[in-house]
Amino acid sequence: MKKKAIKIAASTAVAASAFVAAAPANKADAAVNVDQLVKDAENAAGALKWAISVEGTADGQTAPHALYNLTKDANKAAKAAVAKAKGNDKVLYTARLQAVELQISRAMAYIDGITAGKKIAADTATLNAAIAAKDLTKVEAAYHQMTKEYRKQAALLDRVYGQSTRDVIRNATKKPAEAAIEAVKVDVTVKMHLDAADKAIKAGDLKAAGESLEKAQAWIDKVSTTFKAELTKSSEDVANALPLAVTGLTRVDENTLIIKFSKAADVAPVSNFTFDNNLSVTSTSLSDDKKSVTLKTTTQEKGKTYTLSYKGEKTKLSFTTAPASGNSNITVDAKDVSRQDAATSRSYTVTVKDPTTNQPYNGYVTIKLKKAAADLTASATDANGKVSFVVTNDGTAENVVPVVLLDRNGNQTKDSNDLEHEAGATVYYAAGTDITTATAVDYVNKTDKYFAVATKKYVYDENDLYQLKVGGVYKNISLADFEAALSKSDSVLVNYAVTSTGAYNKNGVSVFKIDTNVSESILKVNNVPTRVVGNTYTLQGTGEPNSVILIKGTTVDYSAEVNSSGSWSYTVPLNVAAQNTFTIDQVVKGTENSATPTPTHAGASKTINIYQGDFNITAATSSGTAGTALVLDGTSATLTLDFTKFDDLNIADNASITVKDLDGTTATFTNTQKLTSFVASDADNTDGNGWKERLVITLGLPTSLQAGADSKLDGLVEITAISGVTTHKTNLLVNLKTGDVIAE
Repeated sequence: MKKKAIKIAASTAVAASAFVAAAPANKADAAVNVDQLVKDAENAAGALKWAISVEGTADGQTAPHALYNLTKDANKAAKAAVAKAKGNDKVLYTARLQAVELQISRAMAYIDGITAGKKIAADTATLNAAIAAKDLTKVEAAYHQMTKEYRKQAALLDRVYGQSTRDVIRNATKKPAEAAIEAVKVDVTVKMHLDAADKAIKAGDLKAAGESLEKAQAWIDKVSTTFKAELTKSSEDVANALPLAVTGLTRVDENTLIIKFSKAADVAPVSNFTFDNNLSVTSTSLSDDKKSVTLKTTTQEKGKTYTLSYKGEKTKLSFTTAPASGNSNITVDAKDVSRQDAATSRSYTVTVKDPTTNQPYNGYVTIKLKKAAADLTASATDANGKVSFVVTNDGTAENVVPVVLLDRNGNQTKDSNDLEHEAGATVYYAAGTDITTATAVDYVNKTDKYFAVATKKYVYDENDLYQLKVGGVYKNISLADFEAALSKSDSVLVNYAVTSTGAYNKNGVSVFKIDTNVSESILKVNNVPTRVVGNTYTLQGTGEPNSVILIKGTTVDYSAEVNSSGSWSYTVPLNVAAQNTFTIDQVVKGTENSATPTPTHAGASKTINIYQGDFNITAATSSGTAGTALVLDGTSATLTLDFTKFDDLNIADNASITVKDLDGTTATFTNTQKLTSFVASDADNTDGNGWKERLVITLGLPTSLQAGADSKLDGLVEITAISGVTTHKTNLLVNLKTGDVIAE
């Protein structure tokens, strides 16, 4: 220690000599003086280098202010002299001074780190004192003050040059601070949720109260022993004060709804739940925690709004079913999903054709802006088949879908002969805020460098700090490594830099932490077809070497080991004429046969569906009157074809069907022309996935006709071709009088 002190004293004396040089008497002396000033600055910087490193004399607690200022003054004097030099001398001296300035910059970071450490240590002491006093209110106040200061000051610690020097400062201040934070983090979180629940109850917001209470109860078992009794009693008091009420309504499909309660309910009989618009509840099923109930209903009609009443009293909860599928007579230029900042606009241009004439439509068009909870309508007319409109967001984070309605009578309501078509949805994001509880990422856009969590957008760039949790410890990583790890469903924590107005601050420093890394490369299943004709199918993919792929079928589980190169495969049997669902998990080898296999990583799971069997028409009906011929006069008779369930019919604008009867009359009907239309629909929804397996063909005037004996389609008719329909069966015999399928 004595040897280091002597070295610093000598170096300081050398640096100080930079200020005793005599004034130059001539140009030669001036050149010598410049060289001496540069050397003095270099000597001072050399001494400073040792003073800010634990490899030298630095102790991580004492800031070398005097030497730092001395070096800055020496550098300033040298730069002034170099500025008057010329030619190569100026270039060389300038380059030498850059090394001096580097040490000055590192010293500033070292001094800032020590100052930051002292601030963190003071806040840590305050928090620990509150914990020792067992005063939860003071703990919460100290916790918020400390974490706020910690986020700001910890970044300064990380900027200290040199790993060993940086660790000395961080170990003395940062680790004790993190330990204090960790000790009461859950306690403070639970208290905040309980306080929010109590406040919401008093304000009559039972939904918010229930959500806050649920969040508190989810963590109550993890609070510290110091405050466990106090927080448990507070949780029970809030629960007792919270009335039982319906607070949420979610639509699953056209026959299923989920109702959420403010707290656990003892019973949920069918009679408690009623809807308007002739929708009936057929059965109820309480969840295991009794905080929600699944309702089975009669079929919900497309494009309708239903409002819930609970125990005879109308609630504010409702849902709106999607409108009927789009129509080829209405096209929109902006048809893709767009993700934009709140308070921005999006332009749309719609082209409408009259389905009866196939010409530009001249009449009423209504644009309905479908949002989360309501439809806002705006009416427009057009003379040339085109309608342009702009959707401007008012600053609210929301998902907006414009629905274009060919509104013949202008009543802004879809009548039986009106057509609807959905335009491209726009997701509007609000500016991000701090995320203090690890939350899943919903969307990632690495091209534009942002990701979304729920309704908020988080922009990142090279100015920010990044960390990845590995083995329970956050490790600093680069921007490139952050982007490589970031994916949908990752859980993140964010300290987000914003301006005073809450907008993203591009000049600020945000801290992004990936708490749980759900990598898409952990488990991959190769693309599988939606339909397989054979009785088996070989599943293949990639995974983590030496782990096990657990394949869960309807009744039987299978397993396959991932080889050393990261590949796996397994041939599974398929139930005939049925949809086969497989859940595929990657688990730790040796646990695959246990009751609860151990996943290798969060999110290492996939679900796939394969339907076994070829497509097939199971029924055909016609609107033609039994016992009479189908006259080709444009009377719009219909032919309805039901395919095997789990088919998914896609119809092109120019789809066509060609038919021939026994006397040789052949006719071709083309979609959207001469009163003919092709419409796919979900026939019975028994698949639960919305497959369109019904094709309804309206036979208007044929686009081509080859006359037979009487130019009429009569009796037994053969469908000789269907084109422009993704799933179809040709050479099918149908009796247009009875609707029977005769042969295939």
